[in-house]
Amino acid sequence: MSVNSLDSSGKSDSFIGFKSTEDLGNGMKAVVTLEAGYNIDTGTTGTALFGREASIGITSGAHTIKAGRLQSLSYAAVKQFDAFGGGNLGVARMSSHAAEYNSNSVGYTLTHGDFTFGAQHAFGEQVNGNLRDSATDAVSVAYAHGPVSASIVHTNIDDGALTYGSRTTQLAGAYDFGPAKASVIAQNASGSFILDKSVVVGVSAPVKNFVALASVGQAKLVDGSRIDLYSVGGTYNLSKRTSVYAAFGRVDVQVAAADKFAMGVNHAF
Repeated sequence: MSVNSLDSSGKSDSFIGFKSTEDLGNGMKAVVTLEAGYNIDTGTTGTALFGREASIGITSGAHTIKAGRLQSLSYAAVKQFDAFGGGNLGVARMSSHAAEYNSNSVGYTLTHGDFTFGAQHAFGEQVNGNLRDSATDAVSVAYAHGPVSASIVHTNIDDGALTYGSRTTQLAGAYDFGPAKASVIAQNASGSFILDKSVVVGVSAPVKNFVALASVGQAKLVDGSRIDLYSVGGTYNLSKRTSVYAAFGRVDVQVAAADKFAMGVNHAF
């Protein structure tokens, strides 16, 4: 069976955002971020108006603290190290374990030299008054120097159903050779996650206005079955803010396979 459709969010999610910064003096600034996702094909939005990020915070030099609905540390790393930028054309997003955004969160970031340290806590806020039920804790360390970059993110979810909750550890790294950039993302999960382990390898190669993209991944489920994922495509920059793209992807679940071809236009403003 084949389906032809006009869809939204091919290369990246469609959203409109607002950012505000106010200088408070003595090197301190107040920062606000509001991001609302929408479907460009129908004009509809998700269940929440600002369902991506909705946060307010204070930044001072190398320190930043935010509160609200925050992008998870795990998804931030996927967007950084995925050859397809964490979009729907690649395979890294499909093989990721942790949530992309967490509500009721407090986050802290410290930058020191080539290292960036992050920590987040999302309160459960359950009706029974237990702030730990469904709470999420995450810590990260990232490194970037010259052509080398790497990160590690550990996330723990107290789902209330398991004694030790659900945990996932994500390792990522990339090396920019100049003509091409290679990256890898590996994740290991335990607890109530459906996915057990996953590895994604990607490469991007810019040639003038064209960027060739490819990624291959494998995910193992807790029942022992395996999913193989492949994606190849490219983008052509028409200007600094507008590009066209095309990609072919395949998901093989051993007993069946699904193919997808997508092409479209991406504009940032």
